[in-house]
Order: sequence, then structure tokens, then C-alpha cells
Amino acid sequence: MALSEPSENLTLYTKTSGTPGYNTAEWFSTPLGSSTYSHVLAENVIALVLLPKLSAKEDTAGTTLAPNYSYDSAPISWPPPAPPATQPATQNQLPPLIQLTMVAIDEASAARLEAMGGDQVAKLNLAGLFQNAGDLTDASKPGYAKDLKTLTDTLVAMNFTYRVFTSEISIRGAKWSKN
Repeated sequence: MALSEPSENLTLYTKTSGTPGYNTAEWFSTPLGSSTYSHVLAENVIALVLLPKLSAKEDTAGTTLAPNYSYDSAPISWPPPAPPATQPATQNQLPPLIQLTMVAIDEASAARLEAMGGDQVAKLNLAGLFQNAGDLTDASKPGYAKDLKTLTDTLVAMNFTYRVFTSEISIRGAKWSKN
């Protein structure tokens, strides 16, 4: 889904301004529910994995920045209970790179999955996958590569037709600094 809310209707600031502790998703979930501002970008996507990364020069493993796929540039709570001794490197900074992986099934496979009923996450063996980035290239070691292999093996076993799309996206606005 894509959300494109006109600036004159933007709800972000009405929800967050003056409310430093605001941490819910109403600012985008409410307009996302309106078909006026949202539309489908892709159908039958069963997995979308985003891994924030540093450059290969700064991080040869590729998982230092978000070892558990989690990246948050904002403080956990505001105001913080006590000023930290040092500011976290991620605070107020975009990640320089994002590795994006999307797994999509074809329409016939999606129809068969829907006809199965029940919990699709359990049927696709998705629970527990992509929790720890671990090793990005070796499927014999715990991490991204093994999780992706587990998912694709499940899709093959279910006789589903699928495609895996992976790209590394550079965030031009990211001015990464450890200082």
C-alpha cells in the first residue's frame, strides 16, 4: 500500500505537536484506511524485509547497524529519564543504506493460499523468520540468508510460484556520522 496524504490534510502534526510522549500509529493508520489517500502498489507480497545498513567499508558484516532489523532514529521516550552519557549513533540520523527484499507469489498461488484458510503466516512458515540478521550470505549459518532459504524452501514445497526481489538502496539524505 502507498499513502499519499495531501499537505492540507496532513494529520502527523495534529497528533504529535504538543504531545512529546505520542507513540501510536494513528497519524498514518487513519488516513491509510481512507481509499482517497491510499492505493495498492503490489499484490501478493508475502514478505518485505528492510535491513538498515552502513557502507561495506564501515561494516563488513552488514549487520552492525540493525542486527535485529530494528532501527529507530528517535529516542525511546521523551523527555528521556536521564541524559545518556553519549548520544546513540542512530539518533536523528537516517541509515545510509537499506537492503530491501520483497518476496511475492503469483495470483494462482495466492488463490490457493487463500483457499487453504487458517493462519497464512503459519502455513508459510514465516513465524520466527527475519528476527536476527546474522549472516547475510551463508544459508548454513543463522541469519538473513538462512531465513530466506527457509521461506523459499517452504514455497517450493507448497508448489507456489514466487519471485524474490532484492536491492540495496542508498539514502541520499543520510549524512551518517558516528560523532
